[in-house]
Formats: sequence, structure tokens, C-alpha cells
Amino acid sequence: MSQNRRGLLVFAILGAGMLALPRIWPEHLPEIRGDSPEPGFRVLETGALSPRQDPFIGLNSTTTDQPVHRSPTDLCAVLFRDGGDPSQAQIAYFTDANCPQCRAMERWFPGAIRENAQITTHDLPLLGPGSLTAARAVAAADMLGAGAAMRARLHRSRVQADPAYLREIAKGMGVDAQALLSKMALPETEARIADTLGAAARLGIPGTPALVIGELLVIGRIEEAMFHRLLAHYQPPPCVKGRS
Repeated sequence: MSQNRRGLLVFAILGAGMLALPRIWPEHLPEIRGDSPEPGFRVLETGALSPRQDPFIGLNSTTTDQPVHRSPTDLCAVLFRDGGDPSQAQIAYFTDANCPQCRAMERWFPGAIRENAQITTHDLPLLGPGSLTAARAVAAADMLGAGAAMRARLHRSRVQADPAYLREIAKGMGVDAQALLSKMALPETEARIADTLGAAARLGIPGTPALVIGELLVIGRIEEAMFHRLLAHYQPPPCVKGRS
């Protein structure tokens, strides 16, 4: 009888421990390095990444529509382009329309931003001509007040670098297709993509998704519980602190 009681007690303790695990695990923070290429930023790498590819291998560089990048003189102004209020947490999110890891993260990420945080989404075209087309389309749609909707639509399937494809999408969204295609060719559109590519290069971002949560650079997909845990430990980026 005593052995049965001891067995039941051990079982109860183990069961209680298993029930506590979901509450304990989100409190754990992974190893964060301090060796970012950009001084003042710390780095967390998850390994859940869609790495950069060379989308132009084997193509004639004189005829291929290759993206350009420029290194920003004011990194924070580029990173947090759509935010800028120092009283709120500043977040930058780098994504690619053809990135499977991004799609997985975006099942929860759009609804995870709290009122005390501002987010700037960067379309970082690292996965081929379709990614570049998508980045241009989102930038153009943003000028027409439909940037977020265009991004969400393009992230549902692999993007084709084809004007007819974009016309069909624009029509389905109620967006003027000709205006969209015209704005995709504007210098302002290319400048936005060039700034995003330059900021990513300066931070050493090798693929998508990537997050900049204040001073912390997160390379790779994370889950929602970890995102909120990192946001709870938010520290302003070094450029906001005046250290760069």
C-alpha cells in the first residue's frame, strides 16, 4: 500500500512539472551575442531562415534587372521609416514574398504588435526576380494606400515577375493596375528598395525573416511567445540613443 502511495505521489509531482513547462519555457531567453557588424546592436540567431540566393546566376548582367542598394547615412531613419516616436518601441521587420519562413511567422505577427510599439515592414528582395517585383509592387501600392493589402496578397503564393500577374492582382484588390505599374517604375520606388537592401547589408542580415527590436537584431523566424518576451526586454536602438 505504501509503495502505491509513493508511486501516486511521484506521478502527481511529474504531472505538475509537465503542466508548468509551458509557463516556464517562454520566460527563457536564448543566447544573445554582442558582435553585430553594426556597433551597438546585439544579435540573436534562430537558424529558421530563408537564406539569400543569387537570383541572377547564369544571366547576362548587362540585361538583367538587378536590384541596387545604398548604405544609409542615418540607419534609424531607414529602419524605422514608418515609426520614429522614441517613446514607443521601434520595430523593423524584413520579409520577402517568396520566403516560406516569413509566411509561417506572418500567421501571427501582424496581430502581435501592441499599441506601445511602431513597426516598419521592409520588403527585402533576396530570393529572385519575383521577390524584386513583389518589393516594387508593395512600394507602389503603398503610394496608393494599399501597401499592406498588396503584401498580404503577394505572400500567399510564389510571386511571378510578370506585369500581367500584377494587373490581375490589382484588379482583384480594386487598385488601379496602370497606376500601380507606373509607380513601380518611379525613382522613389527604387530608392526605397535600395535603402532596405543597404540597411540589411549594414546589419549583416543574410536572409529573411529578420527583426530589429530596438537594439536587438533577430535573424530567423521566432514564435509569438518569444517575440513578446523579447519585446518585454526592449532597449532603444543605438542610433536613437545617439551612439551612432
